Amino acid sequence: MFVADEADTLFDLGFFEDVSTILKKCTSKKLQKVYFSATMQPAIEEVLKSDMVDPIKITIGLKNAAAK
Repeated sequence: MFVADEADTLFDLGFFEDVSTILKKCTSKKLQKVYFSATMQPAIEEVLKSDMVDPIKITIGLKNAAAK
């Protein structure tokens, strides 16, 4: 299982290629990828979706809004 918390910040800081290199070494067909973020930008979301099979998006509360 690969888990990235604050995925949008991770990729905004330029770590996309590093993460891609790591994931290429993970050859199991059972690999699960989980990306968490409180504020996921649409462009980053599209890149992540292109790397996943049957992605599921869960939104709690209002999109890109602070929780009360």
